[in-house]
Amino acid sequence: MKRYFQKKLGGMVPPKPQQDYACTITVEGTYAKISGTYPTTAVVDATSYFSPGYEFTPRYRNHVWDGRIKLFRRLNQTFPAGLLPDVVEALQKEGAKVQVDDQRHCPARGTEPCAQVQLEGVSFAYPFEYQPACAQTLVNAHRGIAAVATNGGKTTIAALVIKTLKLPTLFMVPSLDLLHQTRKVFMQRLDLSLDGVGICGDGKWQPGKWITVATVDTLRARLEQEECQRLLHNVDVMFIDECHHTGSDTWYEVVSHCSAFYRFGLSGTPLKRTDGADLRLVAATGRVAYEIRNKELIERGISVRPHIHWLKIRDPRIAEGAKYPEAHQLGIVENVFRNMTLCRKAAEFVSQGLSVLILVDELKHGRILDERLWSFRKSEFIPHQFISGEEPSEVRSKAFEEFKQGVIKVLIATSIMNEGIDMPNIDVLILAAGGKSSIRTLQRIGRGLRRGGNIDRLYVVDFVDFQHKYLLKHSLQRLTDYKAEECFEIESIR
Repeated sequence: MKRYFQKKLGGMVPPKPQQDYACTITVEGTYAKISGTYPTTAVVDATSYFSPGYEFTPRYRNHVWDGRIKLFRRLNQTFPAGLLPDVVEALQKEGAKVQVDDQRHCPARGTEPCAQVQLEGVSFAYPFEYQPACAQTLVNAHRGIAAVATNGGKTTIAALVIKTLKLPTLFMVPSLDLLHQTRKVFMQRLDLSLDGVGICGDGKWQPGKWITVATVDTLRARLEQEECQRLLHNVDVMFIDECHHTGSDTWYEVVSHCSAFYRFGLSGTPLKRTDGADLRLVAATGRVAYEIRNKELIERGISVRPHIHWLKIRDPRIAEGAKYPEAHQLGIVENVFRNMTLCRKAAEFVSQGLSVLILVDELKHGRILDERLWSFRKSEFIPHQFISGEEPSEVRSKAFEEFKQGVIKVLIATSIMNEGIDMPNIDVLILAAGGKSSIRTLQRIGRGLRRGGNIDRLYVVDFVDFQHKYLLKHSLQRLTDYKAEECFEIESIR
């Protein structure tokens, strides 16, 4: 349309008429409503993001859709309250006069500063004095993200906030393993009984008197039920653990139904999604309020320093025209040479008395490596086990414990180990799955950064996959992620 007018008017586009904008943004609950006169485009731009691959869709090519996922509802002129600062800034840049009427009710809470709050079995002396500082920042801000790297004590920080506020709390987690682990930590740190810290997940629906730890999947499955709606509406504090998942439809739907005034996200890798959906996380909680990176935790002596060892894989060569799924199967999952190289490195580390964790993406890959380790050396048995989400939580817990005790020397695991699970004695981490996700890469590295192993460092074995352009591109992306941390030691590729 713009080109049409340019052609008709000799390349001249009529200037936009000047307009005095004046609007009021009323905030109630989890949404804000805008009224008055305002530049709609500015609001839409501040509350939307481009859908991945939008440019290839028929709707976009036929000019039916602009390619954006919009969080602004034009019909009732509302947007998520977490985006309020972004909308105000966008409107003010357009010269609009903006008045904010925040009608959210702040519930009565405890007044003791976080620095004076005591938790069972925890000291906040150096190097952990940042934990009460982070908790106080969250309390003062009422909402926001704590971008605390793995091993930084996110659950302890949450416990500080909870004990400071003294309000009904919902703590959402992504997995069953984290469900039970988090409940146990809260019971210990806050000296509470089972009824004080309830759980919703793993076949149980037992909300707690003070705190409820729940899996997002369980909440989503019961979202239409009265008991779930009552839980989501009756809590004053909401925590989203591993909150980078909030960009997904399921997570965003659940957190949007929770009406808690205090809204916090916890993650070592927030706002690193490549699909633009980080805006949903900001909409639910607000932006990053406090950050502590791997580099600072290593400098404080809390985390060990990762040493990245790269192994070159050139065979088999994969046809250049192969799509990524085929290249991934042939070059990684079913690659005999790569899998044998991996097992050989694992055996080498075990012979040095080191514990080895191997992370895979697919069940098929885990089973292949499991079989390889069984038959790798007939004269020498390597105690190992493969675990995935298919086993009951009791089986996984037993495997974790035996790995910690050294009964199992090699543990092969799927994505259940990507996030949150406490594994304090990993000496070697082998990243078998490839991939390009910055979030997944850093979450996996985080599994081994806790102190408690046989050495004061973490050996990370990764692969430079030359077999296909996609695999090589992903390898180089992981290298970029390692360098961006500014604290990983990276061996030259040989």
